[in-house]
Amino acid sequence: MKNKIFFLFIALIVLNACKKAENIKTNTSTNNHFWEIKNQDARPVIVNWEQYENDTIKIKTPIGWRIKKSTDSWIYFPYDKKNPKLYFAITKYNVAEVNLNAKSYLIEGFKQISDKIDEFHYILKKLSFANGTECYLLTIFTKEKNLNYITYSLICQPENLIYDFAFKTLNNQKDNEVNYRKFLLIAQSFEDDKNMVIDGSKFIINEEKVLKFEDLK
Repeated sequence: MKNKIFFLFIALIVLNACKKAENIKTNTSTNNHFWEIKNQDARPVIVNWEQYENDTIKIKTPIGWRIKKSTDSWIYFPYDKKNPKLYFAITKYNVAEVNLNAKSYLIEGFKQISDKIDEFHYILKKLSFANGTECYLLTIFTKEKNLNYITYSLICQPENLIYDFAFKTLNNQKDNEVNYRKFLLIAQSFEDDKNMVIDGSKFIINEEKVLKFEDLK
């Protein structure tokens, strides 16, 4: 079963194929919807957002993002027409069906990264939240055709489901903090079947532990 699993954070590094999605609605009233994100220079960056929804999901994304259909991920937003490598995506797995939990999913995915990518470095953190839940945050740094990229992957396991939220962006020092915070805001806005996967009101980190993949075994 493991070889049939599509590891999203690998896809964000090596894939960029997509098709148009169906049954997506967009709120038309978006003028008053925005996030104010503080940058390193203390001047806030305003990110206007809109909500996408279909019969089962809701998610807030920056205005102008358009969801596409992808064979490799459940939810897929390419957000830069000039660079198809840049996108936000989500995958979801049933623990019983794939015979993995969040930890073993992460280990298996890292093995595939090591096999497919020659040069990269990473930061892995285990986040423990105020409501007692835990997630893994994996940040991968790569260089492709003379461009530097960052891929953020937030892997959570509420109950019997694994959610992998991933966001690939350019590695630009002046924008990295805003992009990271934007990624977390998008992820915590997500609802699946009317349930918040990451409850923003409880998204308070009690402990942040830096790990190596060897620590997971």
